[in-house]
Amino acid sequence: SLVEISHQDGLTSVYQSLSDVKVSVGDEVHQGDVIAKAGRNLFERNEGIHLHFGVMKDGLSLSPESYILKNETVNTDDANAEADADSGANAQTQNQP
Repeated sequence: SLVEISHQDGLTSVYQSLSDVKVSVGDEVHQGDVIAKAGRNLFERNEGIHLHFGVMKDGLSLSPESYILKNETVNTDDANAEADADSGANAQTQNQP
């Protein structure tokens, strides 16, 4: 599954390889809201549970590194890792294989 979150100033954050999506198209989400759990997809079954994260501005891909908090620790071994949303954004969801 895929979730795209539209932010202010033309930013869009993209979350892919999700399971248990908690948001629907048009939902308003805030920083800290759980939008989904990390999952698997058909093309990368051997990769285990993981999450693809991207950032776009006005339709162009940007490096997501500058949008990730450097001081926060994420446990990538946790099978129940959850994708969090940013503040005041609107969700769009899409299923993918």
